[in-house]
Amino acid sequence: MTRLTVRRTIAATLAVLAGLTGPVLWAGPAQADPVRQYQWYLTPLKFTEVHQITKGAGVVVAVVDTPIFEGHRDLKGQLLQGTSTGGGPANGWGADNPGNAHGTEVASLIVGKGGGDDHLLGIAPAAKILPVANSNGGNGTSITTASGIKWAADHGAKVINLSNGHNGSATDEETEAIRYAIAKDVVVVAGAGNRGEGMDAVISPANIPGVVAVSGVEQGGNFWSGSTYGPETVVAAPGSQMSVAGDSTTFPSGYGLADGTSLSTAIVSGVVALIRSKFPQMNAANVINRLIRTARDNGNPGRDPKFGFGTIQPLAALTADVPAVDTNPLSGPAAGQPGPSSTAVKPSPPALGGHLNVGRLVALIACPVVALGALLAVIIVAARRRNRRPVPPPATAQWPGPPGGVPPPQYQPPPPPPSTGSFRPPPNWPPSDDPGRRQ
Repeated sequence: MTRLTVRRTIAATLAVLAGLTGPVLWAGPAQADPVRQYQWYLTPLKFTEVHQITKGAGVVVAVVDTPIFEGHRDLKGQLLQGTSTGGGPANGWGADNPGNAHGTEVASLIVGKGGGDDHLLGIAPAAKILPVANSNGGNGTSITTASGIKWAADHGAKVINLSNGHNGSATDEETEAIRYAIAKDVVVVAGAGNRGEGMDAVISPANIPGVVAVSGVEQGGNFWSGSTYGPETVVAAPGSQMSVAGDSTTFPSGYGLADGTSLSTAIVSGVVALIRSKFPQMNAANVINRLIRTARDNGNPGRDPKFGFGTIQPLAALTADVPAVDTNPLSGPAAGQPGPSSTAVKPSPPALGGHLNVGRLVALIACPVVALGALLAVIIVAARRRNRRPVPPPATAQWPGPPGGVPPPQYQPPPPPPSTGSFRPPPNWPPSDDPGRRQ
């Protein structure tokens, strides 16, 4: 299992800023502390307004990753007692030592407490993290990750964050674990992968049906070039040049800069926690549906390989009127008990930004027009037949010769007398051929 983050210290980044590839993606007042300055996504995603609605209270987010350093000032009190499935600390809490930065970085983006410009503010600062160490600082395996997913689903997690994975198809253990979690009404969020780490397609477990697979965007909304993508992509979220918290042996100041879909995944997990906090009775299927139906459709219209359904929009996800669904829009039947109207599957809303089916539209318009034309033709023919001038029967020829005589062959009887009748058509006859005058 490969972690999906590339990191640099803030100080080092500031020193080589002019040499970075691509445009400078962050800007702010000269006096601003870099920690909050590099949380550039907070403003465009309207988190000042979002946090007036909810901060994620009451929701547990499991982070299946390296042990998490609880001693960081922005994470104190934010961790529950977790576990280790890969030889790490029994409660999932990591010491301040090298190798434990990744899980700490991810957790900080989800539940960082904030407290000013020199602190890191998480997406859902009132939520809690359930640490599940799938390794003791190195890379976990598909087996330790699968075990961690099941453990988290059994211990109160409503969201599971998977900021790691591997190339290729999912293992049987991973697929079974994901299905187990979904059946327990858990939303599973996973990173699509990083191209710079040799990943050229959406990795596992993000490519398992039902998982919210996340790609990365950079400041300004453009797709981050380092993100893997594919047809399994569900949504996109910020993942480039972002502040993260870590242990002091990795980052002397306790903070650094990082890129990667690890970070995008954490942002989406935080947004899912906000939705589950605002709508505590909503099942996972409808949480996912709300997330994808309110995403901003960018890239190609509709769901596309880079952005999925679009870039997340947290405020809309919390406030929009989104019709309920009875099935998980990513994998099938929703977990939990069906509601009173769930005896039949309701059709899902059309894909965001989908194209109009022109052929079907033409057929729908043409059919009634043809039928109307045929009906009018029948009416016209019938009316003309009713009102046609009657033809009088031919007069009987009378032979003026002697009774019983035979007229010569050249005899022609006189023409019948002219008819004394008259024909008057009904008003407005004949009907106009002008379509504009038809009623």
